[in-house]
Amino acid sequence: MEVNLNNCKKIKLPTSFYASFFLPLNIITSNNDIFLGFSGYLPPLLRLSKINKIIFIHDLGFIKYPEMYANARKLIKQTEYSIKHANKLIVFSEYIKKEILYFFKTINPKKIYVVYPGLDHVNIPTAGLANYKAHKKQNQFPYFLYVGVLKRIKNCSALFSFFYDYVMWSKNYELKLLLIGRSDGSYLSELKKDFLYQRISDKIIFLHDLTDTDLINYYRNALLVLNFSLEEGFCFPVLEALTLEKNVIVNDLKLYDEFKPYYPKLIVYTSNKNTFKKILTIIDRAKSIKPVSNEYFRSKFTWDRFTQNIYQIMLKR
Repeated sequence: MEVNLNNCKKIKLPTSFYASFFLPLNIITSNNDIFLGFSGYLPPLLRLSKINKIIFIHDLGFIKYPEMYANARKLIKQTEYSIKHANKLIVFSEYIKKEILYFFKTINPKKIYVVYPGLDHVNIPTAGLANYKAHKKQNQFPYFLYVGVLKRIKNCSALFSFFYDYVMWSKNYELKLLLIGRSDGSYLSELKKDFLYQRISDKIIFLHDLTDTDLINYYRNALLVLNFSLEEGFCFPVLEALTLEKNVIVNDLKLYDEFKPYYPKLIVYTSNKNTFKKILTIIDRAKSIKPVSNEYFRSKFTWDRFTQNIYQIMLKR
């Protein structure tokens, strides 16, 4: 579908009360048919409108772990309102649908739609292969990789513990731990006060603001990808790494049950030191395992399919 930008209006956005007042007022007065709330927020003023209100709910970590969020009470209140008053809810996994139905028992399950996002954006075109080889030559040290925002719910201190245990067990003192992502507020400063971080700080590298190509190259060159987040609704970094056929170790979250049939390289870590050697054996064995039904998985998780599914939901009344 082509869009004629010459017909688009330029609107100067106000600096105050935009989301709570000016946005819904503009929507109502412009006679729009649909409101898409990608952030999970539904402006209360829209209750005055018959507009089709479609809200995206990404996860409910702030309900399950409120102590991990500075504004948990506000997020809970906004989410309760959005879930109650939206015409349709879109989630990125069956897991989050079940979580919503558990915490909000009066919600009609028929208004919740599961739409998987795309993962085909991680495929490196032929033109990027030279860049990939140069990246590999530049970063010759072995490393474990974490990708994602640095914040409390991501449980980043567990990365240090796992990494430290591995280094001590393997005696691989050349190994590095790379964390790619921006810090949420002062959390990075808190992380650097961690006891284990101070012991292995010379082996830990923080990066952010990378190009898409560089990020994919870091995935491809990683020995292992880690994610010990306490809650996820889809977890792009884990699934991006798996799509690139990397070994990934994660917390035991119900979410990952949806993806285990497709990816044998998705490994659940119990955080029990007695099982550490067994897990390392699984990692070594997984290097030779090919993904199961990988083509089916890739066709299921494409941005084209995501767009078509969202469009069909928008058409429903």
